[in-house]
Amino acid sequence: MFSIIFCKVLNISYQYKDKNLKIQKAMKLELLTRYKEGKLSLNKLKEFGVNTIRNQRYMPTDLSKYINSKNFSKNIEIVS
Repeated sequence: MFSIIFCKVLNISYQYKDKNLKIQKAMKLELLTRYKEGKLSLNKLKEFGVNTIRNQRYMPTDLSKYINSKNFSKNIEIVS
């Protein structure tokens, strides 16, 4: 099991270079909310078009409405 977390992505300039690697940009994550394991499954996220996430992305409007709905929030435990 895993927890679902929602973060704010802050792009930062970052310069690093060696013989094997060159980095020009990086992301800093600010934790907004962490939900208890099993309360918001990956299958549920996929219903809203969210699959694995490897970079910054917006939250689909329908998912935001679902998470902010009274039915969802009364049955969820936030761990932050």
